[in-house]
Amino acid sequence: MVRTFLLAVVVLLGASSLQASEKKVVFSTIQGSFNGLLAEAVLKDVYGRLGITITTAPASGSRALADAKNGITDSEVQRIARIGELNPTLLRVEVPLFPLEAVVFIKDKPIELDGLESLKPFSVGIVRGVVYAEEMSKQLNRVTRLTDQAQLFQLLDRERLDAVIINRYSGLYTLRQEGITGIHALEPPLLTRDMYHYLHEKHADLVPRVERVLREMQDDGSLPNLVESSLATVTVPSN
Repeated sequence: MVRTFLLAVVVLLGASSLQASEKKVVFSTIQGSFNGLLAEAVLKDVYGRLGITITTAPASGSRALADAKNGITDSEVQRIARIGELNPTLLRVEVPLFPLEAVVFIKDKPIELDGLESLKPFSVGIVRGVVYAEEMSKQLNRVTRLTDQAQLFQLLDRERLDAVIINRYSGLYTLRQEGITGIHALEPPLLTRDMYHYLHEKHADLVPRVERVLREMQDDGSLPNLVESSLATVTVPSN
């Protein structure tokens, strides 16, 4: 009888602890990434509907991913689908948040873009730890990797780099924040991928709940509307 009572207490305490831990979660995000800010805005709404408060821990791309996959933080705000294949401790919420477009930003170099091959003669900057950019860089000859997006564009502005590969809206956001003009994106994008939210496996029970809310927001139009209103804050800098 006593053993049964103690077991019941342990179970109840465990449930209370879980509920308490779910009241606030910490998400990894790439420092200075507009896509990270966009995902954060969406997820605050999503988790708010579940009664959960989120905070973010900005870090370099590689550090943010390492903290998330090792359970130091609770989640990654947004990454491409391949992240889930490479990191089994991260569980993908199977509703895309928004698309990512990886584009090439240039200043004055006359680059005729025809895939990655056309960038081989040039010096190219990428954000360290961003998986799609790191994979692309394997096909290039001269690559500069920095954790700070603003520094990449400063080097491009000073013509210390010929090009920067980055997602379109993070690039535009950084240019706007830094007040840098005369830099533009080449078309078409090098790739387009959907961005997904990830949770560490310790929060496996949250995955279907978050997915359900995202599907509801997708169906009622509030998800695309929220994304569009956030994107509207980014404008192409005047040249």
